[in-house]
Amino acid sequence: MVHAIPRHIPCTEEIVACWLGGVGLGRRRGLLRRDGRRSRGRRRLGRRAGERQGEQFKDNERADHTATKGRLVRASYQVTDRVTIVFFGPKSRSLGYSAGQAMSRLFSCFLVLGAASGCIGVSQNRTSGSALAAADVGSCRLGTRPADDGLIDDFEDENTQLATVAGRDGYWWTKQDGKGSTIGPDPFIPSEGGADGSGLALRGTGKTAVGSPDITWGAGFGVNMLSRQDGVYDASKYVGISFKAKVSKASTRQIRFAIGDVNTHPNAGVCKVCWNHFSKDLIVTNQWKEFRVLFSEVQQQAGWGEPRPAALTPSKLVSIDWSISGGQVFDLWVDDIQFLVCK
Repeated sequence: MVHAIPRHIPCTEEIVACWLGGVGLGRRRGLLRRDGRRSRGRRRLGRRAGERQGEQFKDNERADHTATKGRLVRASYQVTDRVTIVFFGPKSRSLGYSAGQAMSRLFSCFLVLGAASGCIGVSQNRTSGSALAAADVGSCRLGTRPADDGLIDDFEDENTQLATVAGRDGYWWTKQDGKGSTIGPDPFIPSEGGADGSGLALRGTGKTAVGSPDITWGAGFGVNMLSRQDGVYDASKYVGISFKAKVSKASTRQIRFAIGDVNTHPNAGVCKVCWNHFSKDLIVTNQWKEFRVLFSEVQQQAGWGEPRPAALTPSKLVSIDWSISGGQVFDLWVDDIQFLVCK
């Protein structure tokens, strides 16, 4: 039987709590000792789904059982990136529930999740009804590596098209606010002096105007994944993007890396207030350094943009870019841009 949720449970947007008449997982499972304390035994729940890249359930579904002080026992199950089910129940003398009773209580909690819009104390992410649903963003427990087909560009071909790998065929471009901000060189082609002794890299130099951020937003450069005007690219098999970057000594070090997707780029035809791409602020030094930006790390800027989905949609990417805000002198180099996968 599922009861009301007790007060003072630390609910967050990632936790849904269920109060059960018992833990429903017995001493026979090796999860809890008779006195309710933590056991050394752990059990993985559910079938292994393989290394997860945009799938619904985690490969590392786990049961982490602990006992609170007094007469309550807690058992938590991380089911997805965003949902952890937490069971609370009174401590039993025997803790000898059968497997059937345990699954009955687990199923009861899922019924509660399906019937209710949320639990007490749980805040839900805001999403717009017009936004296309954001795909689950993969995470990598063992780290990341460059994908075998992940090269976006290393600029050694000396042209302005990205590497034509895995269906990608877009071209590099520059942008500026038109209120006095500048960017060069012109023509915007790879420059000599690539990372780690390589021949070429992409360099953007200029100065951004001072003024209201809404109007004098700055300058930058980037590339669309596909050359088609309405093209969206399926990058769901990847988990992020890596690149090497540096700035000159006279340049600002504050750079914003952004990923445009179906919900933020006007080419996709979804957004009403566009260009608030999923992004991450970076500090770039005077020496070449590799940056790895995971799809799970990037966020929209606060306060604007429509729609505002919960996360990036890797299956429908449009572009990547580097930008510099107003009132800055910049001289930014990038090289060896690649998609990442889990190790």
